[in-house]
Amino acid sequence: MNDHAFWPGTKMLRTVVRNSGADDPPVSTIERNKTTTIDLLNRALTIARTGAARCERQYLAALRNHSPTLAAVALEHANEAQVHAGKISERIVNLGRKPDASSDPANRGSQPSQGAANSLATMISQHRAAGRATINSYRQIAALFDSFDPPSKKLIDDIVCAEEACVSQLASLLDESSTAKKEA
Repeated sequence: MNDHAFWPGTKMLRTVVRNSGADDPPVSTIERNKTTTIDLLNRALTIARTGAARCERQYLAALRNHSPTLAAVALEHANEAQVHAGKISERIVNLGRKPDASSDPANRGSQPSQGAANSLATMISQHRAAGRATINSYRQIAALFDSFDPPSKKLIDDIVCAEEACVSQLASLLDESSTAKKEA
């Protein structure tokens, strides 16, 4: 029996090898993108958890200053930030990893003190500035996802939209506060 009867030929095998997986990136690139994605998501998770802690402190400060309107807004924002953190954690788990526990502000020990705000307007302004910084950080992370992880980019873009709504709500609250102060 002739063994060469079943041999397709070296030229044909090389063509098959070249064409198989030509559209698929090498495994190392996929793994590198996954690691990068998880690192970026852990950064976003830190931002979300820090934002939630900041909003919770804002809520307590508003209660101390007898401002139920600001307290309600801060509590709503804290809850939204917790939801964002949950979605980011879920995405990390979907990618096969565990969320970084060190990104939880509760695990870091004492929190930085914001100090006593002089007025309701000052508290709101500080909260707005922090919200803008959060939005900028999320946008930078979303831009990095652009080329290799569309689902994570969409997740972060959705969070940016929600954060922008929060900052807009704070701007309205600040306007109402300054209008009420002028009328008094």
